[in-house]
Amino acid sequence: MKIAGFQNGSITATCVAFAATLVIAGGLRAGVPEPVKTDAGVLSGTSAAAPGVRVFKGVPFAAPPVGALRWRAP
Repeated sequence: MKIAGFQNGSITATCVAFAATLVIAGGLRAGVPEPVKTDAGVLSGTSAAAPGVRVFKGVPFAAPPVGALRWRAP
């Protein structure tokens, strides 16, 4: 098949590159777990090496007790 400005080899190479991009992009998206909804908002974690384990880093917690609250019961 001859298309003006293209040769058979370049069309094939373009199609292969496009297909490879789709496969790689699909694989990258499959590795991203769904976000978890909490009362404080939505958290995004990552999958750990162990199956069924997700890691959440940088989760905001309550402020530490300082000053007069330092040695009081919670």
